[in-house]
Amino acid sequence: MQKITYKDQDIKLYLLSAGEYYSDAGAAMGVLPRKLWDQKIKLDFDFCMKFELNCLLIKTNNHNILVDTGIGENYTEKQKRIYKPSKFLLLEELIATGTPKEDIDYVILTHLHFDHTGGILSKDNRLNFPNAEYIIQQSEFEIALNPDILNQSAYPLKSHYELLKNHNKLHLINNDYQLNKEITIKKTSGHSKGMQIVEINSNDDMVYFSGDLFPTRFHLNPAVTSAYEVNRETIIKEKINIIDRLNKTQGRLILGHEKESPILKFPL
Repeated sequence: MQKITYKDQDIKLYLLSAGEYYSDAGAAMGVLPRKLWDQKIKLDFDFCMKFELNCLLIKTNNHNILVDTGIGENYTEKQKRIYKPSKFLLLEELIATGTPKEDIDYVILTHLHFDHTGGILSKDNRLNFPNAEYIIQQSEFEIALNPDILNQSAYPLKSHYELLKNHNKLHLINNDYQLNKEITIKKTSGHSKGMQIVEINSNDDMVYFSGDLFPTRFHLNPAVTSAYEVNRETIIKEKINIIDRLNKTQGRLILGHEKESPILKFPL
């Protein structure tokens, strides 16, 4: 858990870890030739690279807002072998901030891929954050419930999605959404049909939580995209827009899966 210094004293930001897992390095780096990066990334014997599962807690005077939840702890033996997930740490990290899971008012899911959504469910198949309103793009939720051939493997958490569907505080949104005057949810798409990022902007202090728009430092170059993007052209345009805004505001960017330096100050 890392407290992030913020100008507005009424807003407290905490970078939380839900743990880590391994993913195929070639898929993560997409069309970027291996010779340009394989000496810069530590790989395991399966040619996989380690990804941190970064989440963000935003504490205001009125609400506790959690962005993303990591993989969680409900996975099959096959998924264990493939992804080698660590212990699920998110709930412990929340306690370290003085915020038990029952006190989370909003859960914003950048998208519904397993490594960002799995943590919503407890081992006994209950919502980990029972009192929260879950905010998701409607287009993302629809494709997760009924994935096409392109998206079928990206949304394996059927029980999670069904539980959310029946939750009385599921809030499906379309496009950008203003949670309050300081916090805006911005739809970017590209990585997934309903990918969204979170902008915190108060007292001229701009912070973006990027999810998988910028998963690691290698993806800061707009042209470097993973093999998981559903629309590479869209994600490149969105990355250019966000970098331009960060440069103009001297803002900060939180990378979704970076461990060593997950918070970047712009201009770089």
